[in-house]
Amino acid sequence: MASRPAQLVAAITLLVGVWLAFDWYMSDERKIHRRLEHIQRLVAKTPAESDLAGLGSARKIAEQFAEPFAVRADPEGYSATDRRTLIGGIHQYRSRSSALVMEISGEQIFLDQNDSGANSFFTARFISDLSDLRSADRYDVRIHWVHSNKGWLIDDVQVSAAQL
Repeated sequence: MASRPAQLVAAITLLVGVWLAFDWYMSDERKIHRRLEHIQRLVAKTPAESDLAGLGSARKIAEQFAEPFAVRADPEGYSATDRRTLIGGIHQYRSRSSALVMEISGEQIFLDQNDSGANSFFTARFISDLSDLRSADRYDVRIHWVHSNKGWLIDDVQVSAAQL
C-alpha cells in the first residue's frame, strides 16, 4: 500500500495532467487548427459531387470568413474582398477538377499579443484529378484569424508560390 504522501502526489499529478490536457484541447491554437481541418474537408471534392453540392461547399468555405476580409492568391492572379467573388472563385477552382484533396504541412499558429487575433502559416498542396491527368500544386499560405462570437474566423489570406 502506498503511503499517504505518495497518494497525495499521485492525485496532484493526475489533476495537473487532466488540467493540462483540457487546457490544450480548449486552447485557441487547437480551435484554429480544428477550423482549418474543417476547411480542408470542405475543399475536398469527389468525382460524384454535383455542381450544386460544389457550390454549397464553396458557400460553406466562405462562411469561415469574417467581415471585412481580403484574399490574395498571387500565383493565380486572384483576389477577393466580398463573399460573392470569394464563392465564385472557390467554386471555379474546385470545378476544374473531378476530384480534389488539400494536404497541409508545416502548420504554425501564433496568437497575437492582445489575444484578438492569430496568424497561421503552412504549405498547402492541392492534388487534383483532371480527366486522366493528376496534378499537384503547392502554395505557401498565411492566414490572419480574428476571434468573434462565431469563433475564429479568417479576415486575411495571402497565398504565394511555395518555396522549395
